[in-house]
Amino acid sequence: MTTPNRRFVFRPLPGLSVAFVLSLFFLVGLGNWQLERREWKLQIIEDMHNRLSTLAQTLPTPSQWQTSLAEKEWQPISVEGTFLHSGEVHYLSGYNHSGYLVLTPLQVPQENGKSFIVFVARGDVPKSLKQAADRPEGSQPSGLVNLVGYMRRPETLGMLDFEEDRSANIWFTLDLDRMVSYANLPDVPVAPFYLMAMNDADVGVVQTSAQMAKLKAEYKDASVGPWPKRRPPSLEIKNDHLNYALTWLGLALVLVVIYFAYHKAQGRIGFVEGE
Repeated sequence: MTTPNRRFVFRPLPGLSVAFVLSLFFLVGLGNWQLERREWKLQIIEDMHNRLSTLAQTLPTPSQWQTSLAEKEWQPISVEGTFLHSGEVHYLSGYNHSGYLVLTPLQVPQENGKSFIVFVARGDVPKSLKQAADRPEGSQPSGLVNLVGYMRRPETLGMLDFEEDRSANIWFTLDLDRMVSYANLPDVPVAPFYLMAMNDADVGVVQTSAQMAKLKAEYKDASVGPWPKRRPPSLEIKNDHLNYALTWLGLALVLVVIYFAYHKAQGRIGFVEGE
């Protein structure tokens, strides 16, 4: 008399198994992609902190523009020039629902007698102060001005983005190329980046979340100037990629459990008695 042996049997359903493998690869791939995005975002935050914490450097000249953006984004930059207020544009700002971010072209003279233009985000204004004529006296500086702003990369109008309302001068995407075509500027080079103007006290300083919460509250009060109100630099940047990764990888685990539980219920997986 022979002793029965138990052996493991797995008879996968072909169609279901193909769908399972494809879905599993898809979910795990999304999870890994989110982990890579998290590392990318952490590098951005580190670059922001390192560059915002330094003192201001000189503004790159046109010959340096090709390489300056990648190396100097978030870097405080000092500049001297004349604002061309007729070219002011208003970007609908989601920053604390404050109204509009005012961007004004600044014409920068060079030692060779030529000049170029860089757009400066001078700060936010509430909707009631969108028009320059409604702002307090002195809000539109004339003549040569000196300022410091950190360099930022512009946006590009996408297929799903709203186009600007040129008749009302309201912009939904910070697309410099489109703003240049609207602003009727002198025929001189225009920088492919813009500067976010900073208060002198903010240069080399990065605000904490608690400090930012207090400062943002002031943007809701139109009586608290000066306007446009400059934004203090902070490291507030959304980084939920770890949560997204755990979600996708968790779904992959659930899929594995369901797949094998279904085969178990169908008697297609498990130990059977055999000789």
